[in-house]
Amino acid sequence: MPFINILLVGKIGQGKSSTGNTILQNKDAFRISNGVSPATSHTIAMSSMYKGIEIQVVDTPGLCDTRPKQEGYNKHLLRMAKAMDNYRYDAIVIVMKYNNQITAEDIQTLEIVQETFGEAFMRHNGILLFTGGDIFETEEEVVEENLSFEMWLARKAEPEIQTLIQECGSRSILFNNNFRDERENEIQVEKLIMMIDGMGYLSKPFFKGTVFERMCFITEGLIDIDINFENLDLSMKCIHELQIEADSIYNELKTTNARAAALLLAVGLQRSIKELKEDLDNFKKNSGAAEMKTH
Repeated sequence: MPFINILLVGKIGQGKSSTGNTILQNKDAFRISNGVSPATSHTIAMSSMYKGIEIQVVDTPGLCDTRPKQEGYNKHLLRMAKAMDNYRYDAIVIVMKYNNQITAEDIQTLEIVQETFGEAFMRHNGILLFTGGDIFETEEEVVEENLSFEMWLARKAEPEIQTLIQECGSRSILFNNNFRDERENEIQVEKLIMMIDGMGYLSKPFFKGTVFERMCFITEGLIDIDINFENLDLSMKCIHELQIEADSIYNELKTTNARAAALLLAVGLQRSIKELKEDLDNFKKNSGAAEMKTH
């Protein structure tokens, strides 16, 4: 079974615990701070199942300020988090609010993480995650210029942010922890999973050989069905066969040590098949009703 182990670090009030709850799809997994005093006083690990993938999120107390005494405590917190790394962290996610000015504490947070886990580990496993996706979407310049988050980073972000992202292997993601729409929330979680999986630290790949070829075959079959919509009986027969094959692939991946991204692709194929089947069913019903009216 695919397993992902994620460590969250950052200052107080940046949305670490909320991000953990979003990833785990459980709003009560971690207590939320008020932005002044930390809700997380010690390192906590929580886990959940997501589409056949076991995800563990380790939340850490907020790293506070740059005073020498506090700096020693910050290092202690991360050493404790490292000691919990029974399965090796697949990603260390540094959490900070979108559009906040970079401070000495932000720079120090990265330096402490690098010192604890190593600069090379951060380049291969680090991700800079920005909270406040809901705020970003309503920004005047974002709306007027139709900017994606990637475009904003390239054009508008201050150089210090660019440096932090480079230290994390040029990986960054924007999160909205206030999504009410379940599917919208799933999309951002899946994007994070795919990003982590793409770093190559999960188990054996399934993007080569027969499984990937079978996925490509199903995708091509779905395109053909969509094009030849008028031949309903043949289309329904084809989609039934594709569904059997997609379910078979999903079950194979779920019972083996598959990469998480491969499993998500299989789930996506199942969803696409289900949606197309519903479209065909509705089209068939509407066609039948129209034919009855003509008689």
